[in-house]
Amino acid sequence: MGRLIFIGFPGLGLVASHLPHRNGPAEEGTRNQFGHDSASRQRVFRRPVVIIKWNYVRQVALARRFKADRECAVPLKEIELTKENTGGFAALGITGVLLKGVEAAGMTEPKPIQTQAIPSQLEGQDILGIAQTGSGKTAAFSLPILQKIIGLGDKRRPKTARALILAPTRELAVQIEQTIRNVSKSAHISTALVLGGVSKLSQIKRIAPGIDVLIATPGRLTDLMRDGLVDLSQTRWLVLDEADRMLDMGFINDVKRIAKATHAERQTALFSATMPKEIASLAERLLRDPVRVEVAPQGTTASEITQVVHPVPTKEKRRLLSAMLTDADMRSVIVFTRPSTEQMPSCAILSATAMMLRPSTAISRRMHASAR
Repeated sequence: MGRLIFIGFPGLGLVASHLPHRNGPAEEGTRNQFGHDSASRQRVFRRPVVIIKWNYVRQVALARRFKADRECAVPLKEIELTKENTGGFAALGITGVLLKGVEAAGMTEPKPIQTQAIPSQLEGQDILGIAQTGSGKTAAFSLPILQKIIGLGDKRRPKTARALILAPTRELAVQIEQTIRNVSKSAHISTALVLGGVSKLSQIKRIAPGIDVLIATPGRLTDLMRDGLVDLSQTRWLVLDEADRMLDMGFINDVKRIAKATHAERQTALFSATMPKEIASLAERLLRDPVRVEVAPQGTTASEITQVVHPVPTKEKRRLLSAMLTDADMRSVIVFTRPSTEQMPSCAILSATAMMLRPSTAISRRMHASAR
């Protein structure tokens, strides 16, 4: 008879191994303070327990030999294992140093949007994606681009970008760049951020020698293009992330100008949580026979997000906010108000309320974001 032993190990997943019992009972011997039978500690099994990472990449595994009475017989032993990766992102076409970077970043199993979008993009097709925040779309559109850029070498023209990713907000742009950095640490991919609200000088210096991936907000990028500081004529990959938000913020005309400045034979991916007629029209204008991928109905929220509506009179809003901020579960809070001058007093009151309740919390008030 054998017995099935499950072993959990941080970062390596859960595996099972059948272990045979030794023939005959364990001999009696002196037991130490832990109750281990010292007379039987030298007898070992021929078949060790092996822990292998779920995606079968080459790893140093752990081997442990057991006594028949479920006690450990010998210390850990390292075993070198090599197995071909036959699943995960490798099955989608991600290979080489980028695949290693993806795995090092903790990405083992592709999400639905990644499974649908990555193979088509690697084949050179345009993508129209309906996906919400938290669905994994950043990796879905960035990994195919990185895979292709890696094979192009380091030679770039000054002021150019091989790939351009447009995002509606600074926060999203920073998040996208961080994801790209995490998965391409060993791939020598150069990135740059072009954002409003910060100095142009450092951004201009970063772009000057030419870069692989430019992540930008439309307003600031349009400014640099107008000044002749960015050349998009060699940009062969264009991504519009959260296009519906760019529409809401008034960036669509900037987006059209930016897209027109890119290479005529570019590959384009457009992602949006919703598909209003303006975005559908934009997609028809920018995309060529796109593959449509959708992981949730339009307008739905990512599964990790819970939506709650509190109908409350205007004069009671401050009291409700105070009650919500005192809730221990409300660890991170963003308060949105209408971006009009008449709301300035309300913004000041809300900020003061938050500071009184949480003086250690950093508060940022972003006014007129669409102008940037």
